[in-house]
Amino acid sequence: MDKEYIDTIYKKAELLKAIGNPVRLCVLGKLCSEGELKVSDIQGCTGASQPLISQNLRKLKDLGIVRLRKEGTSSYYSISNEMVKNIVVTTLNWRENE
Repeated sequence: MDKEYIDTIYKKAELLKAIGNPVRLCVLGKLCSEGELKVSDIQGCTGASQPLISQNLRKLKDLGIVRLRKEGTSSYYSISNEMVKNIVVTTLNWRENE
């Protein structure tokens, strides 16, 4: 197999692994349904604390899954692209379609 294809497979697996974390999936679901949000607006996902939400948002940002926009002292997060949004929405709706 071609090295570029294998690298792509590993990157996609990393994306799915990140989305597979319950706190991250909850955060991404909230961002998909409500759009750009501050950390304080996301809090409450699976009962996670604000520091845990922030840690997970940082991981998602580092992987390019979410983007960060700063405005003064506030940080706003949003989904980085439609592909990620489609994966999250499909995942969250999966059981409903059985």
